Amino acid sequence: MAERRLVLAVVFVGSFAVMVADGMVCYLGNEPDSNGTVQWVLPYRDPCECKEIRLGSFNTRAPSRPFTPTYFNLTAVAVGDLNAVLKLVDCKPGCHIFETSGYVYNYKFAALPRSTDGGVLVRFAVRVDYDVHIALTGQNADSLKMYEIIIGGWTDTKSAIRRKKQGTALTTRYESAGWLDGQTYMDFWVSASPGTGTADLTIAVGRGSDTAPFMSYVDSSPLPVTHLGFSLWGSSLVGQFKFCGLNLVSDS
Repeated sequence: MAERRLVLAVVFVGSFAVMVADGMVCYLGNEPDSNGTVQWVLPYRDPCECKEIRLGSFNTRAPSRPFTPTYFNLTAVAVGDLNAVLKLVDCKPGCHIFETSGYVYNYKFAALPRSTDGGVLVRFAVRVDYDVHIALTGQNADSLKMYEIIIGGWTDTKSAIRRKKQGTALTTRYESAGWLDGQTYMDFWVSASPGTGTADLTIAVGRGSDTAPFMSYVDSSPLPVTHLGFSLWGSSLVGQFKFCGLNLVSDS
């Protein structure tokens, strides 16, 4: 009976965090991921809030959670150096992870910082299997008037840029399959750049550190762009977006 109480206590410690002066003490567990592969797991919505890592539970199966945890290969983390996990998460000052699902096709918004030329550039990372939706719009609320960017849409078969929510695709990229991963954060960027001496606005989308976009659209009668929105599409999808330097202004 004593042994059973001990096991329950170990499982419990892997599911909570202890607050400290500058963040959280988090517990790194061990469990099979969605593919059945045993990995280290950091079972928190936003692992970037963790400031110290301690050893947590060892589970034979993953418990049910209302979010997707962060997994690490067993060989990537040594028990003697658990805080190395913080480097793998690659948290930067001002970065936050937001979770969203495709059960409700509804954008969350953040105000956009502007460069000296009036353009915007946002880098982000996303962890989901398909159907990433990014909106560039002139308000912090859902509206038909927006530039809607789809990455890995139509169950990861193509990407597109629209000038209206659920509108006609103005440009399409068919070679984007496999650019998203439900287990790994994939880096992208979006930009809105005004023309030199013209009223044009170029919407561009790129991957990681690539300087050239894989998809772009030039609008000669541009919509205002002051906010960025993010969402998913697909009834079974749950994914995570990582943004740096953006403050979420609407939970709608």
